[in-house]
Amino acid sequence: MTHWLWSAIRRVTNRLPRRVPATARGGSSRKIKGVSTVEYALILVAVVAIVGGAAVFLDDQFDVLFTELKAQVTEQKGVAAGLDDKPT
Repeated sequence: MTHWLWSAIRRVTNRLPRRVPATARGGSSRKIKGVSTVEYALILVAVVAIVGGAAVFLDDQFDVLFTELKAQVTEQKGVAAGLDDKPT
């Protein structure tokens, strides 16, 4: 009779959920992959601070640089527009 009883107990306990460590269930010590939104925000703040600091430090040189860039882009647009008008 004890054999039957132990057999029944084993069948019941096999149906119960087993205790699994927290790491296997995705608990607190799981590894997080990828970059979070907070990290992206910190990177963005750092880039803005660096560019802003450079703009303040090199005030006149930035004005000259962007004025030259604007002139070159405008010139290239004119060249490209002139090429489009020519028949092939």
